[in-house]
Amino acid sequence: MTTANEKDVPAFVSEHELHVGQLQTTIRLRIYRHADGTLAVHQSHFLKTAVQYLPHTAQPGEFQTEQELLGSMQATLDKYYALAIGRGYKPSEDWLVKNTKSAA
Repeated sequence: MTTANEKDVPAFVSEHELHVGQLQTTIRLRIYRHADGTLAVHQSHFLKTAVQYLPHTAQPGEFQTEQELLGSMQATLDKYYALAIGRGYKPSEDWLVKNTKSAA
């Protein structure tokens, strides 16, 4: 017999690696699918450049396909990176903040 909480645990789908600009640190993304079909992501690092108030995170339940999720994540990371570089900041590994929360 399963409990209500066990039904809510998303299933692992895949793992991917992203890179941002000249930064050497790899961002690992683990993708999970909820029972309703929406995807969730756990990322190893968040990007927080000098021009961002908070680190960027994906919104839960926002994506229906892996390609949509990966494309959106890469585009957003690239956008914030380019914005910081465009404002004269030098790339820094410190822009990648380690995610201390465990995966789903």
